[in-house]
Amino acid sequence: MGSGTQRFRLAIGGWRLAESQLAATRSIGADHAQTCDGLMSGKNETPRTTSNKQPATAPLAKTRAASAGFSVAELITVVAIIAILAAVALPVARFGIRRQKEVELHGRLRKITDAIDRYQELMTLGQMPQQQQQGGMPGQAPPPRPAQMQALGSDGYPKTLDELLKGVKMSDGKTIRLLRERDLIDPMTGRNEWIVLSTTDDPDTSMTNGDNVFEVHSTSTSLALDGKTHYNEW
Repeated sequence: MGSGTQRFRLAIGGWRLAESQLAATRSIGADHAQTCDGLMSGKNETPRTTSNKQPATAPLAKTRAASAGFSVAELITVVAIIAILAAVALPVARFGIRRQKEVELHGRLRKITDAIDRYQELMTLGQMPQQQQQGGMPGQAPPPRPAQMQALGSDGYPKTLDELLKGVKMSDGKTIRLLRERDLIDPMTGRNEWIVLSTTDDPDTSMTNGDNVFEVHSTSTSLALDGKTHYNEW
């Protein structure tokens, strides 16, 4: 009887020990399962985080694209404004340049005409009688005369415009300069070319017989800003 009871108790103790071991095994399995679930959930959350960032990047890209588009629009607007201003300013600039050239042409023609008259005055002075040169005052030295005189009875005008550049050499050794090389440049053509007329030429002709230089005109046939005359008529 006592041995049977003892065996029963040992059986119950063995059963309880097996039950506790089984419970422990189940607990370890549950913990392992939770750990695996945590790892799996962590892996699954990474794509979710990436997927959440993608919508945030898309608006940023759209903002950059919008900024770039706005900059291009500004550039096109600025270029258009500059083109309009250039189209308005270019005719005004051309008018100002043409006006300046006309002023220079008037000045060159005046200089050349004054030089021709001065040349003629010097040559005519050399042809005057000595008493008239002295002013009728005895004992007074006559004024200097051109070293190379023209023929007696000539009009005293230069044969070519180059004689105005060389100047007039006087009897006292001095040379009177009448023009500089730049004074013979036509502002309208940029060349040293002029229409010259002599004292015997028709004023309305553009051809000369070459006797002398009495009058000069520009070779440009362009219409002046007044809309009525041409530069070769000045």
